[in-house]
Amino acid sequence: IPIATKDDNSTRLVHSWPGSLHAYGLEISTGPVVPFRAIPLIAKTGTVPDTHAPFLWMHNIMPMRVQWPTDTRGKEQYISIGAAARSLLVDNKNYVLLRRFSAKEQRRRLTAAPHLARSVNSQFIGLENHLNYVHRPKGSLSEEEVYGLAVLFNSALLDTYFRTYNGNTQVSATELRAMPLPPLEDIVELGKRAMSGCIVNTVDDIDTLIQEALNVDTLALSVHGAAHG
Repeated sequence: IPIATKDDNSTRLVHSWPGSLHAYGLEISTGPVVPFRAIPLIAKTGTVPDTHAPFLWMHNIMPMRVQWPTDTRGKEQYISIGAAARSLLVDNKNYVLLRRFSAKEQRRRLTAAPHLARSVNSQFIGLENHLNYVHRPKGSLSEEEVYGLAVLFNSALLDTYFRTYNGNTQVSATELRAMPLPPLEDIVELGKRAMSGCIVNTVDDIDTLIQEALNVDTLALSVHGAAHG
C-alpha cells in the first residue's frame, strides 16, 4: 500500500500506462543454467565462438551495461556449445537482462542492462539462473526497444513502484510480467535517445532521460531511491 505522496503519485502514473510485456508480444524468462548442475559445461577459459559461448551471471549485469568477461569473483565465464549444453543455451539475440536479486543496501531494486546480439561473436549465450531476460518469442526485440526497456527498469519511477508492492529483495518474472508499461512508441523513443548520445552512466542520468522523454517529474520520485542509497 502506498505510504507517501510520491509513492501514490508513482503508482497512479504507472497504472495509467496501457501496455505490458505481453501486450507488446514480449516474454520474460529465467536464465536456464544452474551452475552446480552444469559443472562439466562451464569453464573459466574458452574459445568463442568455436567451442564456447559467453556465460553471464548476476555480477556481469550493471545498470545499462553488460560487463563480460570479468574475473572479479573468479566465476566461470564460458559455457560449452556442445550437444550436452544445447538445451541450456539461448540464441544470441537482443535481450534486456535483469538481476533476479538485489542487496538491501542497493540504491535501486531493479538492475537492468541491454544485451545486443552484435556485441558478441557467438550463436548462443548462457544465462545463469539468477538472471531474468526479456525477449520476443516470435521474433526479436529491436535495439531501441532493448535500450528503452532497460532505461525504464533502471529508473526511480519503476523502482518506487516496485518497492511499493514488493518488500523483499527478489525480483520475480511474475511481477515484471504484470508491471504496466508506457506506450511502445514512448519506449522506442527512450531507446533512441539513450543510443544517440544521451549519457546514461548513472541512475541520475537515467532519471533525467525519463523526465525529458516521458515528461515525468522524477525529482519528486527519486527521493525514494535516494533514501535507500
